[in-house]
This record gives sequence, C-alpha cells and structure tokens, in this order.
Amino acid sequence: MLSRLLLGSLVFPLAMQLSAQQIQTTPPPGPGSGDELVSYEASNAPITAVLQEYEKLTGKTLIEDSNLMANAVPLTISLPHPVKKSQLIRLIEAGLLLNNYALIPGPGENTMKVINLSTGKNARSEGVRLYTSPEDMPIGEEIVSYYMPLDHISANEALTVFNTHILPRAYTSFVPITSAQAVVITETTNVIRQLIARSSGCDLDRICPVASG
Repeated sequence: MLSRLLLGSLVFPLAMQLSAQQIQTTPPPGPGSGDELVSYEASNAPITAVLQEYEKLTGKTLIEDSNLMANAVPLTISLPHPVKKSQLIRLIEAGLLLNNYALIPGPGENTMKVINLSTGKNARSEGVRLYTSPEDMPIGEEIVSYYMPLDHISANEALTVFNTHILPRAYTSFVPITSAQAVVITETTNVIRQLIARSSGCDLDRICPVASG
C-alpha cells in the first residue's frame, strides 16, 4: 500500500490547518530530462493549487467537479528530499484520494475528471472506464472498472472474498457475472492490480487478503 510506504520512507502529512498557503517546487529541467528528481512543498495549500501542480507534472487537463470546494480543507505535503517526478505524481494522487478527491480518466487521452466524494457524488456515475486487460489500465490511484475472469472460484465466492478483505469506499463496487464466471470490479487501479496478482492460482482453500487504498 502506498500509504504504508509513505510511513517508512517519506513524510507526507495531510493537515487541516488554517494558515497561509505555501507551495514550492524545483524548476523543471530542460527537454529530454525524463523522470527527473523534483522537490515539492505544499503547506496548507488549497485543493486548486495542488491540482494545478498535478496538471504541470502530468501534462493532463483536469475537468473539475463544480462542487470541488465544498467541505474542502487545506492540504500539506512535505517531502524531506527530492523524489522522482513519477513518484511525486503518485504521492499527490494518494493525498487527493485520502482527502476524498477521486481521479477518473476523462473523455480524452490527456484529460482527467476530479470528483469531490465528500459531497455524496459517486465516481461510478461519472463514466468510469471499463478495462479487460491490466496492461491497458492507467498507473496510479485512478478509479476504473475492470472485468476479471475467474478460473478457480465462482463469481459469488469471489465476491465474498473481496467484500471480506477489502474495506469498501464510496466508489468501490463488485458486480458478479455468474453466467461468465467473472466479476466487474470498480476500485483504484492500485487495488485492482493487487487483486489481479492475488487471484492468480487462488482457489477455495486459499483466501487472498488485500488492503484497500
């Protein structure tokens, strides 16, 4: 789990404080730099400032929820040392999700939707993409649906296992397709990949626990 990784390697507090915003990043290197090291410091930053930095890092256009600022709290993200840009992107995604902001693939290749889950909106109502191959799923903490075929257990048995070992969030969904012996999972790409890895060779005698992101 990414949140556990942070506890062991990075300082990543998400504070609810009311002092002034402060965001600092290192200037981006020149063209061809690749996955360069970057520094990042956000102290009591509004969600809009964090999302602007995410857009700069990813090059993606964000389509924001009209209720984005409802129940919003300032975010603090502090890194003790520079990290790779790809790692910083994953950390920001995890921080957004921990504060009930969901990222969903948008209508275009380089677009993403940002949903404020604290307003009661369900990410599944925003056109979550369905994938049938794990290789096609985006990397990170985006919310998607995945069609998982089952070889060793039935769809209903898999549903029991998933519901027992995953703490569901507002967007979590497991829909059994008994006629095809499959389950459609709606979760973050990180959790879905864990489920795929643990479902390989899993049968009725071996329960495969997974921690939710």
